[in-house]
Amino acid sequence: MTARTTYEGTVKATGPTQLASLAANETTRQVACDAQNSVVGLVLQNGNAAYVTAVKNANIAKVANDLAAEVAKQSSRDAARETLRATGDVGPV
Repeated sequence: MTARTTYEGTVKATGPTQLASLAANETTRQVACDAQNSVVGLVLQNGNAAYVTAVKNANIAKVANDLAAEVAKQSSRDAARETLRATGDVGPV
C-alpha cells in the first residue's frame, strides 16, 4: 500500500465519520428538547421560558459539537496530507 493510497483512504473515511457525528449530535439535541416536554404539565408550570431555554441550550451544544466534528475531520485530513508530503509525494491532493 502506497502513501497515496493511505491518504485517499483516510480522506474517504472522514466523510462518513463526520456524518455519524452529525447524526448523533442531532439525536442528542432532539432528546434534550424532548426531555423538557416529557414531564406532564412542566410547560404549564414553568411557562414557555424553560422550554425555550432548553431548546436554545440544545442548539448551542449541537452547533459546538458539529464544529468539533468538522475540526476533527479537517485535522485528520491535514495529518494524512502531511504524512503524504513527508514521503516526498508532492502531487495534487
